[in-house]
Amino acid sequence: MSPTPQIELPQQQILPFSLGNRLFDDGQDSNNTNSPTFVCDDQPSWLSRLFFMLNEKLVVNFTPVFFASVMGTGICSNILYNFPFPAKWLQVCGIIFSVVCLVLFLSLTALMIFALFKDSHLWYRIHRDPVHAPAMGCFVMGFITLVNMLHSLTEKSWIYAVWVLWWVAVFGSVYTAFLTFFFSVVGKHRKRENVLKTSNISLAFLLPVVTLTVCAALGGSICPDLPKLNMKITTMVLSFVMWAIAVILAFIVVLVNFWRMFVHKIPATGQVFTMFLPIGFLGQGAYAILLFGRNCVEIIMENSNNVASSSYTSFLHEAANSHNQDLSNLPVILSTALLATSTMFAASLMAFGYFFTFLAFASVLSKMQPFARKPNTQHIYDGTEGNIVQRLFSGFLRFNRGFWSMTFPLGTMSLCNGEMYNLYKGMEAFRYISTIYACILISITLGCLCGVAYNFVKMVITSMRPATSKEMV
Repeated sequence: MSPTPQIELPQQQILPFSLGNRLFDDGQDSNNTNSPTFVCDDQPSWLSRLFFMLNEKLVVNFTPVFFASVMGTGICSNILYNFPFPAKWLQVCGIIFSVVCLVLFLSLTALMIFALFKDSHLWYRIHRDPVHAPAMGCFVMGFITLVNMLHSLTEKSWIYAVWVLWWVAVFGSVYTAFLTFFFSVVGKHRKRENVLKTSNISLAFLLPVVTLTVCAALGGSICPDLPKLNMKITTMVLSFVMWAIAVILAFIVVLVNFWRMFVHKIPATGQVFTMFLPIGFLGQGAYAILLFGRNCVEIIMENSNNVASSSYTSFLHEAANSHNQDLSNLPVILSTALLATSTMFAASLMAFGYFFTFLAFASVLSKMQPFARKPNTQHIYDGTEGNIVQRLFSGFLRFNRGFWSMTFPLGTMSLCNGEMYNLYKGMEAFRYISTIYACILISITLGCLCGVAYNFVKMVITSMRPATSKEMV
């Protein structure tokens, strides 16, 4: 009597979406391209697949770079609300952008908190990892843009609340510029995990430093509305200290990166948008020092009768008394000297910002067709295949989160040029330069928002497509 033949049942495979999904197989090699493809009879719902994809992208792979979208929409809202050529409809658009910015900030903050609870190593990465930690500056700067917009909307009515929020921003800026910068960039680790090759030195190290200039500019913006003189002077002095630290340290970082570019040339295609980051500290630094000069003039003129006898100018009136000199013109002399010095510093930073604007756009264009002879095909759209969007933007760089790196720096150049015009109305050209930067900023920000929406829709379509056995194995 022959033995009963053994029947092998197909094994059940477990997928990350749900348990117990059964795959059908015809017994052939799965690598054989001629083998038939079957659709799973017990697929997870498209919502489950979409949730898994979002969790993988936003929580498991969370990075503080996501807050660059908050920075971009935040500075866009501020510029629209205070446009060089003001209009009511532009202010409405600015308010709409501020709502988008607030939604992004709250959503991403909730995601970050959730990711910190879920991944115990994330706290280490955002403090010590030289790749992820510098991007924590995006979180602080995004918060500052929201506070700035709140001040534009409320002005003096909520000035105490805005001043308290400014102190919160000061803490965040000092924390990232001092502690995060030290631990991630210059501090030595036992495992030497943050030791970099010269080719990996990045302009992204500017991100925690620029927070100080952004916070200094916010201090200069709210200073005129503060009710007490000591509050104004405290805010101005602290803002100047932060500005000085940021500008000097940022120039050191830029100098090292120029050495890297002399040796290794401009960054690779995936990192080329970091070329815009120096524009941020140059534009914001110029804007902050112009506000400092303006506030100095206003405070001195408001208290012109007490300047010569004030404790803040004690050395001057003591020296004048000992040499029998008249200090009646001291307010005018001090105001002129401080404003002229601030303007010269700002003009120098703005001039370098113009150069870096050219350098950044030239670097990006050099990675695209027809300027690049051999473009990196992984980072450009191929018009021969894909959907209508890929065919429309054939030869252009694929949208990625690096595109957001363009928004905030260009916005700072708009702010500093606009402030230069506000101080010197005769220099009409600065008003138009500010408008040009603002229009480029708004266009890029809208493009980035469309890119985010496109990627989300693409993800939804992918999740709704029936998964085949080849995709699910």
